[in-house]
Amino acid sequence: MEESLEKWKNKIGEMIVNFGEIERATYHVWVYYGKNIKDAPKEFTKRCSKVIGLIERDTSIDNKTKVIIKDAFSCANALAEQRNDYAHNPVQVNFYEHPETNELSVAAEVNQILSGETLSYEQLCELTEDINALVKNIYDIIPLPLMYAAD
Repeated sequence: MEESLEKWKNKIGEMIVNFGEIERATYHVWVYYGKNIKDAPKEFTKRCSKVIGLIERDTSIDNKTKVIIKDAFSCANALAEQRNDYAHNPVQVNFYEHPETNELSVAAEVNQILSGETLSYEQLCELTEDINALVKNIYDIIPLPLMYAAD
């Protein structure tokens, strides 16, 4: 079971660190448009919304690219909710009893405290893959001056 929990810790860490690249992109765009980084909304979804607005008003970016960037940050908002499910709920060991054989099985899972929903390691892996793909997409579609404004 210890090996299983270690696997969870590593995957949750990978997911959170890689999502940080998306967070970083929002700050880069914010600074590029002359905004003070200290004034950026702390809440990711609010910051994303503001960044989308900044990009939409930029006349130097063509409409097709604006739509692609908006879609990417909209996707990021949805992934942020899923990320929060793993980041703010405990990984715990659950025991299950088979109703007919009374056999016990053990599984490490994330249980959402408020909803009671159980999240699997497979779902975590899918989320991590989606985040990794989005990070690559964001770095591919956002014009470079926007991406490196805060460095």
